Amino acid sequence: MTDAAIAELRALCDILAPAGRESRMTRHMADAFGRHSSDVTVDWQGNVTATFGTGSPSVVLCAHMDEIGFVVRDVTDDGFLRVERVGGVGRRAALGSAVMALGDDEPIPGMIGLASHHLTPPADYWTVPPVEEWYIDIGSASASEAAEMGVRVGTFVTFAPNFRRLGPDKVMSKTLDNRISCWALCELARRFAEDPPPGVVHLLANVQEEFHLRGLIPAVKRLDPDLALTLDITPAADTPDLKGRNTVRLGGGPAVKIMDFHGRGSLNGLLVPEFLVEWIESTADAAGIPTQREIVVGVVTDGAYLPSLDIPTAALAVPTRYTHSPSEVVSLDDLAKTADLCEQLARRVGDVHLEGMSR
Repeated sequence: MTDAAIAELRALCDILAPAGRESRMTRHMADAFGRHSSDVTVDWQGNVTATFGTGSPSVVLCAHMDEIGFVVRDVTDDGFLRVERVGGVGRRAALGSAVMALGDDEPIPGMIGLASHHLTPPADYWTVPPVEEWYIDIGSASASEAAEMGVRVGTFVTFAPNFRRLGPDKVMSKTLDNRISCWALCELARRFAEDPPPGVVHLLANVQEEFHLRGLIPAVKRLDPDLALTLDITPAADTPDLKGRNTVRLGGGPAVKIMDFHGRGSLNGLLVPEFLVEWIESTADAAGIPTQREIVVGVVTDGAYLPSLDIPTAALAVPTRYTHSPSEVVSLDDLAKTADLCEQLARRVGDVHLEGMSR
């Protein structure tokens, strides 16, 4: 990836846009799409769609814009913020992290507090307090002072921007999930503007995946595509603590979803039809793009709801370390290859064996 492409990715990662408060990302993606398409739509939720090409078949490529975060449920008399999680914030990694509260006028820096190490009883060394006990310190001395700073009950909070290069090929940031896929959509918009695809390609940057997975449904229903392809991250198990949990690793190329399943309080997931897996893998082979297969329990993405709309759905993912932590890590080569594969798939939707589809 070029320096300009990495700078664009950094700009996306630095945007503060937790689920339910995606307006900053909505504006950014609408502007980015608008530079390459005259057919850009923003719906009442904040979903942004750019359409390229004419005729049939039609495909929608979806990437969620939102990130995990918090919402303030109480401000204590001495100015600390009590919060609820918005999305699956990793409990172990969050304590002590820098955050930004989305104040009335501007973001307010703060941190998630934790007991000073010197005063922590030995019995608490290896425990994580429940979220109900968490607090955020923004430097205010009272609830009224917090309100003067623009923070009150209902204020949303995200992790603070921290984009960094790691070695020659990797980057770290608070919200690679899922701004890497938003970057891929922006790159595809550029390519399709220069060389329109056969058929119709919709690029959809959608809201509220991290909260309830359903933010994309109204937009997809309106588009009524023949096929859907969702883009997201998937946990890589190539670190010492996760070896053997799955076969996904950084540097192995895009992950082709076979199955995901939440498995924690939700019988929800996606089983990708065999004919779509074959289409993706044969397209990748023809283009010389390496792929790896993804089978993961503990993950579910918003593609899980699209088959119920009678839309055949497949999914690609960029392998990611330390998911849902303040410092996720990906390979830039994997991201570039994911964008390349998405382009090839969008140009070969007609190769899908339509007799295998319900439409």
